Amino acid sequence: MLRKNLSDFNVSKLPDNLLIIFGFFLPISPSFSSIVFAILFLTFLFKKNKLIDIKRVCRAKVSRSILLFTIYLIISSFWFKFNYGIIDLNSSYTYELNKTLMLFLCPVLFLFNYKEKTKRRAKKAFILGLIITVLLGLYNYLFSDLNFLFKSGHYNNEFYLQGFIDHSDLSIFFCIGIFILLNEVLKQNSKNYFLWLIIIAFVIFLLNSYGRTGIVCFLFLLPIFIILKYTWSKKLFLSTFIFTSVILLSFSLSNPLSARLSNTLTEITDLLYGVSLEKKIYRHAEYMSKNNPSQKSIEYWKKRILSDQNEKGEFIWLNHIKTTNNQNQTSIGKRVSIWKKYLNEIKSHKYFGKGLGSVSYLQKKKTISLNPHNYYIFILTEGGIVGLILLLNIFINMFNEYINDKNRVLKII
Repeated sequence: MLRKNLSDFNVSKLPDNLLIIFGFFLPISPSFSSIVFAILFLTFLFKKNKLIDIKRVCRAKVSRSILLFTIYLIISSFWFKFNYGIIDLNSSYTYELNKTLMLFLCPVLFLFNYKEKTKRRAKKAFILGLIITVLLGLYNYLFSDLNFLFKSGHYNNEFYLQGFIDHSDLSIFFCIGIFILLNEVLKQNSKNYFLWLIIIAFVIFLLNSYGRTGIVCFLFLLPIFIILKYTWSKKLFLSTFIFTSVILLSFSLSNPLSARLSNTLTEITDLLYGVSLEKKIYRHAEYMSKNNPSQKSIEYWKKRILSDQNEKGEFIWLNHIKTTNNQNQTSIGKRVSIWKKYLNEIKSHKYFGKGLGSVSYLQKKKTISLNPHNYYIFILTEGGIVGLILLLNIFINMFNEYINDKNRVLKII
């Protein structure tokens, strides 16, 4: 009797509420949202007709491709030669397994076959979580009273709009949130100024954060979203004009965005053409002028660099600058260097990879100091060419599903 009542309660109420809570905390706390997701998965154990739901999910191409990819990565741990760490909760295998299991999110959500009403509420909860992030992020940007709440990272000395999670992950969530709201606005016949206000706030937050990943995704997907889903009309033209104006204004007024764009272009140029000695000297002098407490001019530091000698008469500062490879010290330069190291590591394991846990292991053993900062390189290292093909298969199935039903354009995003 108790089991029956518990089963009825879970099926009728708990999964719906958990999905809404999950949506709200996803952009705020990944740890808490992971706990909610785990509880949601456990409720499935008390669900009736479980086998029917599992078969239904497995028949869906997107879910099936996600399951194949995830299972393959888990199996790859058996040829990770340090797989004795499987039983160690602090092992590289366990750490990367936790990240991989999040891929089960879509299949697990499909298991419950949620009603449209619940999905709409979950989306609203997700948007509410982003709104709270915007409000508190803006407040902290102006007054800096809530620094203890926000995620610290690479840019602690910079002024930009922050959230509670990593700036790269948060930028992706804002990108998704913008498209959800855009889809909602363009579906409505009446003008909804409140939704437009939220969209503009999200765009401004995104472009004034340091989340380059989300910004690139947004700028790349926006024209695709408009072209594939909608036919041109006066309303769409006006909406596009407003959106373009906001983006251009943000480009001109946003210090983080303009700095990221300028740095990216400079880094690409340095990587392709190298850095002249004159530029190296100027950049060192500029850095000293900005950061040294004496606040001396750039010209002063240039003279110091060219004249400072040790007891042997050697130009120590100038010689040091001559030997530095600035193009490899930039963000992009470091990543290209890291990618080359990872590609060298997998030459002998190119088909099946080195196995799940190998990336973290390489970092722990200091064979490679940083993670690849590229998911495709990450998968090539751990799953090889087979793993990469299975990953691409997910995107191919998602695109095919979109082709079959353009009303589900958000799924491709």
